[in-house]
Amino acid sequence: MSVERYSDTVALVCDACGVTTPRRDADEFQDLVDEAKADGWRVTRRDGVWQHHCDACDEETSALDQARRKFGLR
Repeated sequence: MSVERYSDTVALVCDACGVTTPRRDADEFQDLVDEAKADGWRVTRRDGVWQHHCDACDEETSALDQARRKFGLR
């Protein structure tokens, strides 16, 4: 689950560890994404599915992605 939606707020959820960003008003979704990226989160789309990784998990994910590219698995 990458995005938690509440009645009038949203938050991003790290797909690796489950940590969440602070909630923002639903109409400020792009601001939420921009702030998360500024804080080191990585937001990507793979096979048509959006993925969100916090700054701590992004380092691990980046290393795994590099290995996949090296061996042609991506």
